[in-house]
Amino acid sequence: MTRALLITNPAAARTDARAVTAIRETLRSGGWDVEVLATLGPRDARRFAVEARDQKFDVLVCYGGDGTAMQIASAIVGTGIPLGLVPGGTGNILAGNLRLPRNPANAARALLTARPHAIDLGRTAPTTSRWRRAPGSMPS
Repeated sequence: MTRALLITNPAAARTDARAVTAIRETLRSGGWDVEVLATLGPRDARRFAVEARDQKFDVLVCYGGDGTAMQIASAIVGTGIPLGLVPGGTGNILAGNLRLPRNPANAARALLTARPHAIDLGRTAPTTSRWRRAPGSMPS
């Protein structure tokens, strides 16, 4: 049985409790053992993912936006734990680029038969200035 942690972000633009239930029940009907945690503040998704990694979950499922997905991904990069995406944010750029279903139950259904695929990740470094611009790109 696949042990999954569904991490939801209730503050994301398109998330709602009915959809969380639909996602959970869809995955359970596919034979997955699903636990659900909802974020309450900044960095909760990353913390939940670190704890899930240490608890040996088989897969993490994100129902939120790109920010929530990136927090989870940063905690499990290099571990081999797959991250399933259920779009629930404003832009859902990553889910859109991966051509995932926008309907939460359909996206969860797709996870049941999905095969993990590695994707490229980037890394940014903190800067000393809050805003950086290329010389000549904006008037002074």
